[in-house]
Amino acid sequence: MKNNYCNKRTQCPSCQSIDLALLHKHKFESIDNVGIFNSYDVSSCNQCGMIFANNIPSQAEFDGYYKSASKYETANTEQIVEAYYPFVADCVGEAADIDSKIMDIGCGYGATLRELQKRGFQKLTGVDPSQDNISNLSLDGINGINNTLFSLEPDKTQKQDCIFLSAVLEHIVDLKGAMKIISDLTADNGVVFITVPDAEQFLLTVDTPYREFSVEHINFFTISSLCSLFALYGFVLQKQWEFPTIVAAAFKKMPKSNNCITEYIDLCNKKTNEIIAKTQKYIKSGEPVLVWGTGTLTQYLLANTDFKKCNIMGFVDSNVHYHTNQLFGKQILSPYLLKEERFCSLPIIISTYAHSEQIKNMIVSELRLNNQIVIL
Repeated sequence: MKNNYCNKRTQCPSCQSIDLALLHKHKFESIDNVGIFNSYDVSSCNQCGMIFANNIPSQAEFDGYYKSASKYETANTEQIVEAYYPFVADCVGEAADIDSKIMDIGCGYGATLRELQKRGFQKLTGVDPSQDNISNLSLDGINGINNTLFSLEPDKTQKQDCIFLSAVLEHIVDLKGAMKIISDLTADNGVVFITVPDAEQFLLTVDTPYREFSVEHINFFTISSLCSLFALYGFVLQKQWEFPTIVAAAFKKMPKSNNCITEYIDLCNKKTNEIIAKTQKYIKSGEPVLVWGTGTLTQYLLANTDFKKCNIMGFVDSNVHYHTNQLFGKQILSPYLLKEERFCSLPIIISTYAHSEQIKNMIVSELRLNNQIVIL
């Protein structure tokens, strides 16, 4: 086959930078009617350090390859792999509770899911493009979805408490698209567990030349580049485990910042209602009042609440720069003008985020006024 692909991955698949460096041009012979390309460039990102294969087929072509030519439809009996599946199950077991909804994306034969099932986990789902793999899972009572990662529909799929991708991300062309789907499938505070070959340990396999630059592995991660990728989508490293030649790490999905802002807005609305409750008697009676404070709180209350219905005779503020101005059509007064007879009997509503007690002390101790005081 010839490499005539237009999908050249001209941007870093992690941070999307175009500041790249060519490290190596890799060529190989491909199997007729199976292989989808026969060369790629190994590039590095000068911004985030991500190392990846460049000048490669599209994600769709890779998806088709894994669906029709999967080599992961039988259990692997190599000694290191036999130890690997219980290891991954141990890690997932540490990252997730026994009642967690757990999804293995790219589950292959399903060895890790079966290990988890033995340990009492029941809410298990495997996702794989091979129908044979999914059929075998169902024989063991494990839910399966015959799909690729990119065919999953997050809005139609129940959010998961734990998603794990065991030796998957190194195969993904469209990392940005993959991470978007993974994030959408993960519940807030949920965990994504990842294993990938560790590029920092490639020297351990140099006895087999270019073993790590396979026809399927197109991303070459370190723990640093993996953390950088997940950070872009709101995940933080929760824990890392040691296993020969791989990076094994769990990343926790932090709630989106706008969720915190939404909660803040809700609490502010509740507090506003409490504040306005303190002014209801003046709103209903129309009794003249003075308002001490012309800052953010007062401005917000006047614009958004029934506070504007108070019969406000004037505003008071210690800032001398305000004394020639008006707020809401009323003069802003110096505190010392309150000694005038026209103000001496008016209730004073203190409307400020800070210094309420200091203002009250000034009214009572310094100005020696007997006005009724209401602190919002």
